[in-house]
Amino acid sequence: MCAAVVLAALLAACSGGHSGAVRGSATTVQATRGSNPLVGALISASTDLGPSRARAVDVLVGLDDAKRPAQLYRWAAAHHLGVRWTRGDRYAIVHGTAAAMSSGFAVSIHDYKARSGKRFYATTRYAAVPRALRSSVTGVGSILSYVMKPTIAGLGFHEDVPAGGLTPSQLLRAYDATPLVQAGYTGRGKTVVFFELDGYTQADMDKYAQISGTSRFTPVLDSTMPGKVEGETEMDLEVVHAIAPDAKLVVYNIASTWTGNSAADYMANIAKTYQQVGQKYPGAVWSISIGTPCDRYFSATDLQPLEDSMSQATAQGTAAFMSSGDTGGLECKAALHAQDFATPPTTLDVGASAINTTPSVTSVGGTSLDTDANGGWISEEAWSMFSLQQGTSGGPSLRFARPSWQQGPALSAMTDPHRLTPDVSADADTETGVKTIIAGHEEQGGGTSQAAPIWAGLTVLMNQYLEAHGGKALGNINPLLYKAAASTPSAFHDVTLGANAPYVAAKGFDYLTGLGSPDTAVLVKALQAAQGGS
Repeated sequence: MCAAVVLAALLAACSGGHSGAVRGSATTVQATRGSNPLVGALISASTDLGPSRARAVDVLVGLDDAKRPAQLYRWAAAHHLGVRWTRGDRYAIVHGTAAAMSSGFAVSIHDYKARSGKRFYATTRYAAVPRALRSSVTGVGSILSYVMKPTIAGLGFHEDVPAGGLTPSQLLRAYDATPLVQAGYTGRGKTVVFFELDGYTQADMDKYAQISGTSRFTPVLDSTMPGKVEGETEMDLEVVHAIAPDAKLVVYNIASTWTGNSAADYMANIAKTYQQVGQKYPGAVWSISIGTPCDRYFSATDLQPLEDSMSQATAQGTAAFMSSGDTGGLECKAALHAQDFATPPTTLDVGASAINTTPSVTSVGGTSLDTDANGGWISEEAWSMFSLQQGTSGGPSLRFARPSWQQGPALSAMTDPHRLTPDVSADADTETGVKTIIAGHEEQGGGTSQAAPIWAGLTVLMNQYLEAHGGKALGNINPLLYKAAASTPSAFHDVTLGANAPYVAAKGFDYLTGLGSPDTAVLVKALQAAQGGS
């Protein structure tokens, strides 16, 4: 407990230096000034190879509006740089040689060799907007090519559910969704899209249907199979099928699209992926369980494309649920200790997953669940394996301002002016998880990457209920969640037990489980009222 409080205090002391706002954003984004301590630590642990000789360096710049950035094109040409911009985007990528970028943005770009042997270019300070561009460019992103590839979120251990894991009927009963299913809301006509890095087999889907007593189902594979069977995709599919057995399940292969050799490429590619999926499957519910670098690693401008593309998708009726992370609040640790995760945590390790903090995403934390023999809910605590630096993650964003809707009695103790994560939570402990079939074997799911599809599946049922009662699909559910929590506290199980390295669970909202886990039958009626229905 003392270690957690001390680490939280140290984090608060070192999290300053972020002021201003990106203009033109629907949601205010905190602009970044000065140096990036996390990148500074990475550079300090690497060998400086001198001024960069890279022929291809790029950086994201935020734009004041979505019109063609004529001023940026002229400025770039004068500095021997190029611009990549797509019609309608409020950002662009400026590219060129390291020498030209150094001259144009008045920064020193060096080449480095990390302890892992990886070579990369970086600046020790964020670049300022050149004087000639201040009327049209809102910010400059990270000039950095040390990009960690997205990973499959890890799994976690507690034994307070029926032996072998929760069956579909027990899972539905635990979160009080049985009344919706009994009323005929089973996902028919609805689509859930899973963003995945690993693969699945139809044989496992068939075996799951057999042992669970559900209908057989065949997922729709968008593009090629993401990769070999690791367990993540199969768990995601089976969890949602357990809740919404008649929903259409689409596996979207992101292994080839979430790529890039720089921070600019990385974020732009994720944003384009969101746009493509939003256009192809309008109104679908999304389940995203991908581990990514923490927001301390990026600037506000780097994250702007993510929020732009996600807000476009939610405006079309998409509800997007993303796992908050499984490192117990230490989401920045992989940036510095990818090869040695057993090192003691430091204040620079504390942070939230970058793409998890955009206000249009619903961040989902994890719990350890306690049920009776039939799956009836008894209690929950924050999922944490403290000694292994594993468990539910969350915390305040360093880049996004606190949205106007993130308020209410449950948040009366939260004073941080930034976006707070996670928003909600669900079962994430492998010892209390859902029974699944992975590579032909019965396993129990776990991790916040189980919690996200639980919420996705429950939202499918709630969407059907709302539409059948004069409401509409939830889209960006976040404003309604906080409104429901204020009007109907019983819509959530408030999780008040548990802790991780930086945070302690508490009454009301906290950085481990957010508002808590759902009592679905109560929540859907609170959401109906929040939409203006009777």
